[in-house]
Amino acid sequence: MIFPAVRRRQALCDRILCYYRAENQPGRCILPGQTINIEGLPEVPSRPRLRLAVIQIASNVVGAFFCTTYFMFVEPDTFVIDLDRELTTIFLMTLGLVGLGFVTTRYWQRSILEAGQILAGGGTPKPELLAKAQRDTLNAPLIYSLTSMAIWVIAALFMTFHSLQAVPAGTALRQELAFGFRVFAGILVSGVATATIVFFACDRFFRRLRPWFFPEGGLLEVKGAFRLPLKRRLMFSFFMVGLGPMIVLSTMVYRIARFTMVRDPSVGLDSLLNVIFYLLAVSAVMALVLPRLVAKSISEPARRLENAIAKLQAGDLSVRVPVNDNDELGVLSASFNQMAAGLAERERIKDAFGRFVTPAIAQAILDNPPEPGGTSTEVSVLFSDIRGYTRLSERLDPPQVIELLNTYFSHMVPAIEENQGLVYQFVGDAIMAVFGAPIRLEDHATQAVAAGQGMLEALDQFNRYERPGLPPLGMGIGIHSGPVVAGIIGSQQRMEYRVVGDTVNLASRVEGLNKTLGSELLISQATAERLSRPFELQDLGSHQVKGKAEAVHVFGVAA
Repeated sequence: MIFPAVRRRQALCDRILCYYRAENQPGRCILPGQTINIEGLPEVPSRPRLRLAVIQIASNVVGAFFCTTYFMFVEPDTFVIDLDRELTTIFLMTLGLVGLGFVTTRYWQRSILEAGQILAGGGTPKPELLAKAQRDTLNAPLIYSLTSMAIWVIAALFMTFHSLQAVPAGTALRQELAFGFRVFAGILVSGVATATIVFFACDRFFRRLRPWFFPEGGLLEVKGAFRLPLKRRLMFSFFMVGLGPMIVLSTMVYRIARFTMVRDPSVGLDSLLNVIFYLLAVSAVMALVLPRLVAKSISEPARRLENAIAKLQAGDLSVRVPVNDNDELGVLSASFNQMAAGLAERERIKDAFGRFVTPAIAQAILDNPPEPGGTSTEVSVLFSDIRGYTRLSERLDPPQVIELLNTYFSHMVPAIEENQGLVYQFVGDAIMAVFGAPIRLEDHATQAVAAGQGMLEALDQFNRYERPGLPPLGMGIGIHSGPVVAGIIGSQQRMEYRVVGDTVNLASRVEGLNKTLGSELLISQATAERLSRPFELQDLGSHQVKGKAEAVHVFGVAA
């Protein structure tokens, strides 16, 4: 693995991505019981030093092949090695440059390895160490590429001066400079190709590491980090595959054309064919390697983003995509994560808010910014009350009372909501429910009466299964229909959604008549007149209630 102490991907994931876990960071845009689903999080590369070494060695072998074939077929008379005299010198130079590259890259790996080992061991790196490791993971491809390029430049300078020692005495200075330039340019072109391959290969390698060092994102905020936009990446790839070889070909054709003017044209033609075939071969190799690396750096993040969008559309608000670069795709990935986090935060608020008010009210308040005020509408209001609750609560301990009420409410609330009613509040053992606000309901009276019957059935189930062998609980329900004002009341500091008006007060008084009449479910005449389907009603006459000058005509409803 990337760090010796790590043997499994999940162990490192649990440690580094704990930021995303609901139990460790409550309120961080996570729904209750959810953890973040990282879409396409790459496996940690195993044996990174070996892989980086293979990348550099393979790239330099390709560059050496380009360099050797260049001087074999394109410039056969420019750079001739005397194996007996110069092979040892070239070998020692190569060995020294390889050692220089090893020391340089080893130095740049240090912060990444140190921070990774601390994280893998369950610790927390110092902020300055983690910041340096994050910056180095972003700059590493450029550092490795520049290191490789610097080594080739040193090799080009060394071999140029070394080759100039073999120039016959008396050679004109202009010819000597042209000879040295051709040696230097031939080696340098191979170095550019090598450095390019190193950059894109290392970039792909470090893309797999960055999400582990940036569990909270923030790649775009790292100061001092190299950034290669997609436009420049594509333009550079095009240059190396298409325009670069054309420039070399044009230069060589011009030089060979001048050569044929003073020497045998057939020799110039052979040289031109060698140049053409050589550049075709080089272009073919670069076209197979470089565009593939560039395409993967674009297609893989785009594919992960596409899959994450599909999961988000399917309702998975926990999905996130790893942000593994600071280019435009990195910006898109970070923006997607922010959007998904915002949607998850919205759902979390709705879920938490819905535990205190009904989901419909929570949705209505979220859709419309709360401002003091309301609108007139017609609703049916239901009040229910447990009979003998005061005496019962005196005989029970407070925890037992809470448990009793919670179990009782868990039976009552579904009966209300199944009939499109909204539970507005619990007052002790009493329930207040409204039918027709904030969501308009044409048949609110019928739904309210059906809910009352459902509550009586639920009470029977509660007494039979929740309190077997104990005295059954009794309940009174009162329903009244009429106009109310529904909306936000309160101050700018404290607001509540309420329905207010005489209809609410009268519904409470109707419920209180159950004690006098010995009934369970009473409705007012206003509610009875609005029923859209028949119920078994019993006319119980008119009765005086507190706070009303006129008597209230009520009807009993059979359970």
